[in-house]
Amino acid sequence: MTGVQTCAPIYEVVDEIVVATPVNKVINGNDIIEIRDLINKYVYVAPKMKENIARLVDLTRPIDGREVVGGKIIIGGSMRPSLAIQRAAKANAFLQGRQSVIPQDIVELAYHTLNHRIEYDEDVDPSEESKILKEALSHIFLEVFGWNADVH
Repeated sequence: MTGVQTCAPIYEVVDEIVVATPVNKVINGNDIIEIRDLINKYVYVAPKMKENIARLVDLTRPIDGREVVGGKIIIGGSMRPSLAIQRAAKANAFLQGRQSVIPQDIVELAYHTLNHRIEYDEDVDPSEESKILKEALSHIFLEVFGWNADVH
């Protein structure tokens, strides 16, 4: 066939790079479990922070006549993202050398935790979903924490 180019040379180069690049283990499964246990034992989530997480996730749900971003979000977060945000916020606090979760931990991780758990109206272009969730979270952060946050 004329005009058709093959990608075989690219795959060969990628294969060479992958084979030629050794992967060095820096942590093992037992280390991960030990770190997880340390985080669970020593990083505190104040009741107010747990309440903020629950409220944040609740505000993504269009219930009781409440529209989220003009009805563009039709199914918001549930219990699972609430737990995931709390766990991620604890891990973030640990990595920052803190023994307790602060609002910034929640703000930094809410988008990434909720991103794949939100359902949008069928008329929403998939390329706009990220922008819509960021817009929703900007309003929600203002309501929950009382300040605007840059959602990324």
